[in-house]
Amino acid sequence: MYKPYELEIIRLLVEQKNYMSAQEIAEKLHISRRTVFNKMGLVKTICAKHHTQLIAQKAKGFRIDHTYELSLYLKGHDTRYMQAMHLESKLYIAYLLLNEDEKIHISELEEILYLSRPTIYKLIHEVEEWFRQTDIELTMDHKGISIRYGERRYRQALKNWIAETTRLFNKKQEKRDDSDFFKLKKILQGYLCESEAKLKTSVEKVCEECKIHCSLQEIENMAVLLNVMIYRNQQGFFVQISNRLLKIINDLYPMSKIERVTHILFDELHIRFAPNEIIYLITNVLINGDFKDRRILNERVLHIAIKPQLMNEITAYLLSALNIDQEHMNEIIQEIRYIIKREIIFSIKGNMGTGVWHYDLSAQNFHATVDMARDIFQLISKYYFIIYQEKLIYNLIFLLLYTIQKCKRNLRIVLLHNCDEFEYKYVIENIKRYPFASLIYSTDKISDYVDFAQHHRVDLLLSTIHYHDDVSKVLEISKVFGRKESVGIFDVLNQMYEDVNFREIIKNRACGNEDEHKNESEQSKS
Repeated sequence: MYKPYELEIIRLLVEQKNYMSAQEIAEKLHISRRTVFNKMGLVKTICAKHHTQLIAQKAKGFRIDHTYELSLYLKGHDTRYMQAMHLESKLYIAYLLLNEDEKIHISELEEILYLSRPTIYKLIHEVEEWFRQTDIELTMDHKGISIRYGERRYRQALKNWIAETTRLFNKKQEKRDDSDFFKLKKILQGYLCESEAKLKTSVEKVCEECKIHCSLQEIENMAVLLNVMIYRNQQGFFVQISNRLLKIINDLYPMSKIERVTHILFDELHIRFAPNEIIYLITNVLINGDFKDRRILNERVLHIAIKPQLMNEITAYLLSALNIDQEHMNEIIQEIRYIIKREIIFSIKGNMGTGVWHYDLSAQNFHATVDMARDIFQLISKYYFIIYQEKLIYNLIFLLLYTIQKCKRNLRIVLLHNCDEFEYKYVIENIKRYPFASLIYSTDKISDYVDFAQHHRVDLLLSTIHYHDDVSKVLEISKVFGRKESVGIFDVLNQMYEDVNFREIIKNRACGNEDEHKNESEQSKS
C-alpha cells in the first residue's frame, strides 16, 4: 500500500481537467513543493500500473488522463483506508480513555476524529467491548465517557493496547504504508521502556528459574506485560497482592526464589522491583504457561477432589463423541482432571483478551474439535467458576487434537497388479515409503482380491490395471512411480488418511459437513 500523499496527489489531478502546478498541489494538501516533487516518482509508478499516464509539462505542471482501472484502484484503496481509519480511531479512543482522568465528551471526539456522531457512538460501543475483555467498565452520561479500573485491570488493558497497536504498525510496514493518522506510533514509542529482545530474554530467564514452560507467543505476550510493569512503576503505580494469591505463590516457591527472580530482573534491566511486583509477574507467567515438572503441584493437587458427577458427565460425553480405545480414553480423562484441578488452584484473575489471539488463528479450522472443547468447558462451568476461560478451552482443544493424532491408524491398502517380479519389487518398495499406509495384501488376480475384500476391511485399492468396483476406492498407478506421480499419490493417501481417521474417531461428526472434515484434517497435518 502506498502512502496517502501519493494517492491524494492522484485524486487532485484526476479531478482537474487542466494542469496543476507543484505549488498548487502543495497548497491544496498543506505540504511543501519539495514533498510534491519527491512523490511524483511513485505517482508515475501507480499510474503506469493502472495503464494511465502522468503528463508533466514545463511551466504548466502535471495532469492525469485517468482510466476506469485507475478509478477502481482509488475506490478500493478508499475502502482499505476507511478500514484502517476505523481501527486507528478505535485504538485512539482507547488510548484517550486510558490516559484521561476526566470524562471525554462526544463533541470532543467529533472534533478530534472528524467523524459523525452516529459513527462515534458505534466506535464507543466497540471500545466498550474491547475494555470488557479485561473487566473494565466504560460509563457514559451527559458529561461524556470514562472507564473504571483497578491497577491490575489497567495493566492488562494497556498491555492489550500496546500489543494491538504494535501489530497494526507491523502490518502497515509489510504493506509499505507509513500513514499514521493519530500519531499512534509516536504514542506507542512513549510506552516502550526497553527493547523487545531484552524484555523477552528477561521473561525467558524468569520462566527458567521458576521451571515454567511458555510458548514463544506467550513469552512475547509476557514481555509486553513486563514493559507495562516498568512503565507503571516509573509513573509511581504499584499492584496490591491479595492474601490468597500470596499464599498460592508462597506454597509453590520459597522466598529465596522470589529474591532470585528479583536479582535476575535487576541484572537484565537494572530495575529493582518490589516483592509484590515480582509475585504479580510470576503469577501471570504461570497462568500463561505450565510447570515443566508436574510434581511441583503434586502435594497441592492430591487433596483436591473433583466432583464425581462432573467427571461422570465428561466421561459420558467423551464416550458419545470419540471412538478411541479404553487406554486413550482413560488418559484423556486423567488429563482433563488435572486441568480442572489446576484451574481450581489458580482461580485468579489472569491475562485475558489479546494474549490468546494466536490460538484463535490456529484453531479456527478445527471446528469439530473446538466444539467438543467448548462442550466440555460448559460441563465444567456448571460445577466450577473458571475465570481464565480462554486458556482452559485451548488446553482442551490441544489435548483433544493430541489424543486424536495418537489414535489415528494407517490406511489399509491392497495392491492389484500385473507386474513381473522386478516391477513388483519396485512398486512394493515405493508403497512402503508412505508412512501412513499399510499394505495388507497384494495379488495379480481380480478374483482373489474380490474374495479377500469380502472378509477384510480395505480403505484403498492401488491398481496398475484398469479395474473399478462399487465398493472400494481405487487409485490407478503406473509401474514407474515418477516424481510427479509419487507426489500426487502422496497427497491422495495423506488426505484419505486424515479424512478416514476423523470420520472414525469423531463419532458425532461422521455424517456432518465434508468441507469441515477436510479443513480439520488438512490443518491437523501440520
